[in-house]
Amino acid sequence: MLIEILYSLVVLFLGIYLCRITILSIHARIYDEQIVETPVIKNLPVVTVQLPVYNEKEVVERLINAVCSLDYPRDRLQVQVLDDSTDITTSLIAQCAAKWKEQGVMIEHIRRSDRRGHKAGNLSNALPLAKGEFIAIFDADFIPEREWLLHTLAHFYQPGGERLGLIQTRWSHLNAGDSALTYAQNLAVDQFAIAQSTRSRINLWSSFYGSAGLWRKTCVIEAGGWSADTFSEDLDMAYRAQLCGWKIGYDARVFAAAELPPSMFAYKQQQFFWSKGNIQVVRILWERMQNAPASIVQRMDALLFATWPVNYLLMLSLAVVQIVTLFSPISYAGWFDFFALGVVSASVIPPMLDALQGKPQPPLHLLLMTGISVNVTAGLFSGIFSPIRAEARATTPRSANADNILFIRTSPLIQTTIIELLLMGSSLFGCLVAFQQGRWWLIILLVNYALGYGWVGVQSISELFQSHFRRQIANAE
Repeated sequence: MLIEILYSLVVLFLGIYLCRITILSIHARIYDEQIVETPVIKNLPVVTVQLPVYNEKEVVERLINAVCSLDYPRDRLQVQVLDDSTDITTSLIAQCAAKWKEQGVMIEHIRRSDRRGHKAGNLSNALPLAKGEFIAIFDADFIPEREWLLHTLAHFYQPGGERLGLIQTRWSHLNAGDSALTYAQNLAVDQFAIAQSTRSRINLWSSFYGSAGLWRKTCVIEAGGWSADTFSEDLDMAYRAQLCGWKIGYDARVFAAAELPPSMFAYKQQQFFWSKGNIQVVRILWERMQNAPASIVQRMDALLFATWPVNYLLMLSLAVVQIVTLFSPISYAGWFDFFALGVVSASVIPPMLDALQGKPQPPLHLLLMTGISVNVTAGLFSGIFSPIRAEARATTPRSANADNILFIRTSPLIQTTIIELLLMGSSLFGCLVAFQQGRWWLIILLVNYALGYGWVGVQSISELFQSHFRRQIANAE
């Protein structure tokens, strides 16, 4: 009886998370994104572009060149390179900044004596030095379109834009076609972005995604500035701004290109920290969110959005519960399996709609989301139980050949990989048992688990050995 209740609860709550994102995605496909015309602004405001950088030698020059080439009057554009680097990145920034300064760009190379507060501390340190009425933020791997600033700024000059605090723009990816992993990540981000356009359109709370957003400086100051107490300083700032009555918009028609994590370990590290950070934000703002000047629907959606790692915990729980039921038979197992398959299949609806519109894309992101659930769940529990304080973390490597040993030491990636491989083996064995029991609906789900956990686990082990061999070769030389 207990396992039946647990099975029911997992399916119910998983259905809430998956159906919510599916409904938002379908809505976005029905209603086209509204085009915001660029108004004729008689006196263009001063805009500050902040580029927080930490050891990004592979991409930092490309970033500076793209930002300094934005289509905006140079006497109205201030560029701040916020450099916390400890390697050759600093000298590359100095050389590139000097080149653009000679061409009349107001570019500043800002260094700190220490990395206190990390990215949030870096942004806080530069905020008093920002001359702009608006502040754009780009991470090191981004390349904004030349017209990015003018198109984004247009939202603030539309009727009712006085309390608009942020416009977040859409991400595209330079390396989306490099591998199955980057393809799946790109599709996952794209599906996420499509849903966010709906949230903005129907006046639900939205978020800042850490890069490619344009803030009103007054909003940042009124919300209390950047906080280093969580890994998700972007979500923290966005929610505090909305708690203060500011609005956040999303423009899916304005793009900034970036790079996806090229290796499985890099991706797992990124997702671990994002999961941990989001849960920390919920812990910090829980009481304020309960009393927020917002409707019940807005508060509920804001909570579901911020607690997205719970969705992965439920996916993992569903896999474990279903494997357990193979060896502890339950009543009406076939019906339980049927409803579980129906809930999980909701995630397939948006890609199917795209295929019907002539944009077929194999939904590999669904397998990746299954396989990454162990790692995201680990981040969730770390976010729940770890103290709220500023913590150090490594940046996501920009090269597929980056040595991942550093990242294994700072997060439980080896342990989660072992669990992924165990789940792959259990799912494969479960397929045989389910076949003998005639649980045909469950076999479909078990195959999905085996493929998802197998992909993530096997690629992780492969990268671990490759990293080990690279280190051995380097030591021998």
